[in-house]
Amino acid sequence: MRLIAPVILLAAALVFVVALDRPRPRADFVIGNGTDHFTLDPQRMSYQHDVRAARALFETLVSIEDGRIVPAAASSWERSKDGLTWTFHLRPEAKWSNGDPVRASDFVYAWRRLILPESSADYTGFLMSVEGAEEFFKWRNESLAAYAAGEWTPSSAADSASAPAPESRAAAATAPESRAAQASPAAAAPSPPAALAPSAAPRSPAAAEALWRETLDRFDRTVGISAPDDHTLVVRLARPVHFWLDLCAFP
Repeated sequence: MRLIAPVILLAAALVFVVALDRPRPRADFVIGNGTDHFTLDPQRMSYQHDVRAARALFETLVSIEDGRIVPAAASSWERSKDGLTWTFHLRPEAKWSNGDPVRASDFVYAWRRLILPESSADYTGFLMSVEGAEEFFKWRNESLAAYAAGEWTPSSAADSASAPAPESRAAAATAPESRAAQASPAAAAPSPPAALAPSAAPRSPAAAEALWRETLDRFDRTVGISAPDDHTLVVRLARPVHFWLDLCAFP
């Protein structure tokens, strides 16, 4: 009898606790992992459990279902006859979780972050087949090293203006800076980077800002990623990539 009493008391306590327990509200998103996420930054993800979360949180241009490429953020796309130019048309109803519309300039911003060496992205190589991407990556890397050594100076205005601005780089200039509409108006060539003031030291905030402005300008002029309008993304490749859509489906 003395052995049964504790069991009865324990069972009664368990029933009492269960009766008072309030069910939690239904979760918006549930995912199970064996370890913590390293990052939710889509440009820096590499571990599979992070990529699994990315597939649930973000939408790529296209998706893969049953081994087939299907529309996702892009409702349709075209490839030029030479296989070098891809034009993606975004769904006009696509929105961010806060209700803001998804714009082509958002993809320009995200892909630029992936190419920038300071992002330390494991999958930067996915975009090295884009026209000018590899050269831009090397230039930015060398410029950052020169800045850190106190040896960086802005390129001359003549160098900056020597390359014509492609007509396809139309303006998404009205998009907020944080959403990275960095494309220049089609009616005007990009402004050359501002020269450093005589009082600005090579590693000063003014120098850092000048380097960043030159970086944005060089990207817009030389890298084959542009947003002619809010719903059109144009990608120019340096060479044909037959699995390009598969890369676009990777989160």
